[in-house]
Amino acid sequence: MVNTKNKKYAQRKHALNRANNRCDLVFSKAVRTEFLSLIQTSKSICMYKQSLRASCHKVNYQDIDYYVIYDKIRKEIVTFLTEQMVNDTINDMEKYYE
Repeated sequence: MVNTKNKKYAQRKHALNRANNRCDLVFSKAVRTEFLSLIQTSKSICMYKQSLRASCHKVNYQDIDYYVIYDKIRKEIVTFLTEQMVNDTINDMEKYYE
């Protein structure tokens, strides 16, 4: 039975919705497992870190690049981002640290 009251479940559900909305990707259990495997075996590119817990990864899946936020504590994908969102965040970070 799935506990619908924990954060890991909420993150998984949020990622499923964002994958569908932003990337037109059906984020099934098999796809999620493949994404997690690519991230955990360093076959993705870490674009930036949001915090000690969360980082943005560029994952190449079926010859398409997807940008995801990965929670390393819960070992879960939190959300999907567009390339423009990632670029805007990187630009904002560069301006902040100038």
